[in-house]
Amino acid sequence: MATQLLNILNYATKPDASGTVFFEPMSAVYDTAGNIYDHLICAFLDDGNAARFLYGHFKVPEDFVGSPEFEMVWSTDSATSNSHDFDLGVRVITGDAAETFNVTTDEEAENVTDAVAGSLRSRQVATFTGWTVVVFHTGATCFWRLSRDSLNDSLASTVWLFELRFKYSDA
Repeated sequence: MATQLLNILNYATKPDASGTVFFEPMSAVYDTAGNIYDHLICAFLDDGNAARFLYGHFKVPEDFVGSPEFEMVWSTDSATSNSHDFDLGVRVITGDAAETFNVTTDEEAENVTDAVAGSLRSRQVATFTGWTVVVFHTGATCFWRLSRDSLNDSLASTVWLFELRFKYSDA
C-alpha cells in the first residue's frame, strides 16, 4: 500500500460567475526576469465575501482503498503574514442509474486554515483532512467545490491556486 496524489484541476474545472475566482497566466502575476513558465493559475481574490467557488469533478481511482485527503498547493504575491480560510465540499455519485447528478447539497465538507510562510511567492501546501472513507467509492464520480471564506481569513491578499490534489492510499 502506497500513498498516491491525483491532480483534480482538469478540463471540467470552472470558476463561479462572481469574477473574484478566475484563471490567469502565471506571467501576469509572477513576471520576474527569470520566470520562463506561463501556465494558468487560479486566483481567489480577497473580496470580503463568504463564498466564492471553484467547481470540478474527478473519477475516484480504481485502486483507492482509504485515507482520503485533499491538498491545495498555493501561494501569494503580496502578503507575508496572516492566514487564509478555505472550505471544500464534495458529493460522490455512485452506481449505474442509481444516483442523480442533480445534487443540491454537499455530502461532506471540510475546512482548512493555513498561514503564510513569511516570504512572497513561496510554495505552500494546505491539507483538508477528516474525510469519511465510506463516502468515496472506486470508480465513482466525485463533484467538488472549493471556496475561500474571506470573512474568516486574515490574509488581505489574493490566493493563487497551483494545484488541488486528491491524496489516498492504494491497493
